[in-house]
Amino acid sequence: MKTNLGRATRARGFTLIEMMMAVLIIGILLAVIVPNFWGSDDKARTAAAKAGLRSVASALDMYRIDNGQYPSTEQGLQALVSKPSGFPEARHWGPEPYLRKLPMDPWDNEFVSEMTFVHRTHFPLASC
Repeated sequence: MKTNLGRATRARGFTLIEMMMAVLIIGILLAVIVPNFWGSDDKARTAAAKAGLRSVASALDMYRIDNGQYPSTEQGLQALVSKPSGFPEARHWGPEPYLRKLPMDPWDNEFVSEMTFVHRTHFPLASC
């Protein structure tokens, strides 16, 4: 029977330097990786808003081609979903709507357009 009474046995575990190195490596990895993903949400929302604006702009252009002018501010973008009433009259509003429903921007706001006398050939379109 062997005994280790006279010998000191070394306990297994990590030294302080090994722990500090592991924390340092994890910190460096986080410093490199996290900033790459931090702004991705805003970039994705901006890209989605631009796509929504292009969709509404395309529908407005189709409306203008069919009816000779853009819908008025009073008629609003709702004129792309259902036939508007009032002036200017939408004489050739098709059997199908220009949009099935008005898209919302990624921040849950409506797209807005304001038609004035100055903007007869183009329209200001924004996400508020």
